[in-house]
Order: sequence, then structure tokens, then C-alpha cells
Amino acid sequence: MLFYSSARAAQEPRLQPLRTAMQERRVVRLEYHAFRRAAAEERDVEPISMVYLGERWHLGAYCRLRRGPRLFRLDRIDICTVLDERFALGERHAMPGYTEDWKADAPEVRVRFHPSVERWVRERQPFTFVREERDASGSVFVYAVRREDDLVSWLLGWGASAEVLSPQSLRARLSAEAWLMFARHSVAPDIGLSRAVAQSGVEA
Repeated sequence: MLFYSSARAAQEPRLQPLRTAMQERRVVRLEYHAFRRAAAEERDVEPISMVYLGERWHLGAYCRLRRGPRLFRLDRIDICTVLDERFALGERHAMPGYTEDWKADAPEVRVRFHPSVERWVRERQPFTFVREERDASGSVFVYAVRREDDLVSWLLGWGASAEVLSPQSLRARLSAEAWLMFARHSVAPDIGLSRAVAQSGVEA
């Protein structure tokens, strides 16, 4: 089990029952909101570990629905019920997310940040961060892609201060997201045309 100390641990009510379930090898039933899913989904999981990643607590567990190991963000769990059923540890409980091995074969993303935010980027790197490089224009941050949606959400949080250098497909996706945001929030500028038409007596 991985229990990283944090001042936020006391603020997370799900930690203690999940820790008890892990120690007693009990199955847990979750009402879980997966990323961008409108409704919660019931998952029966076999809890293995707890880890603090990206300023969020995650439960590492074997998911019976997906038939594989998964990480579940605790703040996306609506209801957590510890069942009477017990499970035995096996090969299915191996959690690859707790090693860096997966990064060796993962696609890489290169991002440049505006110098004014580089310091803050270094302090709040996601767990997919691989290394920092330098080219003629300055620092380049390299990330391994495990779930592209998570990386896209994180990059959008930096606004215009982040620029994806490669791959082109991710650069295009961020561009599309930015255009959609612009279209949703843009308002036609008031250039005084309506006022001028009214004063001239011409029908619009």
C-alpha cells in the first residue's frame, strides 16, 4: 500500500473505509463518475493501494467491470460501500501505474510554456512528466501519454501560456478545443452600427 502523507488526507472521508477494506481484502462497491460521463456507474472493485497523484487521492484496484487494474479518483466517487465479500491477491492485481516502466513505450508530447509560468509548471507537474529539455528557444517539457484526455485538460488549464510542439495530432486537438471555447464565449463587438442606423432613420 502506498500512503503518502498529506495535510489533505484528513479532509478526505473516503480514505479510512478504503484503507480498512484494503487491509481486510474486502470488495468495495463504488458509484463512480468516470471522466466526462454524465451519470455515475456502479463498479465492484478489489482495492489494492492508495496513492496521491496530481494533488488528488486515487484508489488502485482491480475493476471487475473493466476486468483490469484501474486508478479511481476519490473525488469522483459518490458512494463507497465496503462489502462482506473477500478476495485473494493474484496476478490480476498488478498495478503498472506505480512504476515508471510504462513511460518507456508511451507516445511523447513536447510542450513549451511561456517563461512567466515555467516556475509554476515545474511545481505542479502531472505524473506523466518525463523530462525537461532545452532547445534554441528555451525549455521544452516532455510528457508521456497514458490518457490523452487527462493531458489535454491539464494543458488547457494553462491557457495561452502553453504551446504543444508535437505531435501534430495533439496540437490540432488543442486548437479545435480552443476554437470551440472561443465560439461558445465570444460576443459580437458593439461598433455602434445599430445606433448609427437609428439616427439616420434607415431601416435595418
